[in-house]
Amino acid sequence: GNLSFASAGGTNTPAFHAKTNTGLSTTNNTETKLVFGQEDFDTASAYDVSNGRFTVPSGQGGKYFLYSRVRVNSATDSEIYDLKFFKNGSEILMHAANQYRYTSAHVSGILDLSASDYIEVYVTLSGGLSLRDDARENHFGGYKLIE
Repeated sequence: GNLSFASAGGTNTPAFHAKTNTGLSTTNNTETKLVFGQEDFDTASAYDVSNGRFTVPSGQGGKYFLYSRVRVNSATDSEIYDLKFFKNGSEILMHAANQYRYTSAHVSGILDLSASDYIEVYVTLSGGLSLRDDARENHFGGYKLIE
């Protein structure tokens, strides 16, 4: 469908929303970068489906609201230890989960970003489990806030 980001003060762009197009596997107890391989929209081609990286376009620095959600694909005792945002390769925001059985985790926040800064999503799971193959449950997105 058509999405509009306009408000009285301008537009909340760049904006993107990426999701899984396949189950995402991880290594047991290891921080794993997630690559959401399919986009619903990407107004500035700022999200790269090949490496899971959102990069702030030239001239578009400012405050961004970013979010991600994931869900484990297991009904057994399994855990999401944490879900994190990394900025330029360093951890910047984390949600510690420690929940069991088909658990999900969500991380979101407002980050002050400059042009060429990039954001990636990392998760740590127990048991070498995978994430569910469901685009409704595994996603990463965000948009620039009007200042």
